Amino acid sequence: MFTTAKLIAAASVLALAGTAANASDPEDIIVNPEGNRMVIVEFGDLNLQSEAGRDTLEGRIRGAVRVVCGHTTEVQSVSERTAYRQCSRQATSTALASIDPAGPTRVAVAEMPARPGN
Repeated sequence: MFTTAKLIAAASVLALAGTAANASDPEDIIVNPEGNRMVIVEFGDLNLQSEAGRDTLEGRIRGAVRVVCGHTTEVQSVSERTAYRQCSRQATSTALASIDPAGPTRVAVAEMPARPGN
């Protein structure tokens, strides 16, 4: 599941981000020039060789995805739910694909398609 593929967008965000982000803090959300939201997920404290470490990282990424893709418990239209699911799937797969256990110890989780209302 983890590959050495690097994404240009993730690399540029990682280069610009100087601090770790906590996905629950709105001030830690980065908005790129295109208007998409991003959160940096740290994983330097995890052992990615262990299942527990990988599970923890995936949980952190899921939490960041909920933030950047606009998860809500409010009633949504079908198009809003569809947009959230698409954003969630793409942001998760992109973040997981950009992880290199031998490389940087943080990954950008970015909103992909535009959310309804943007």
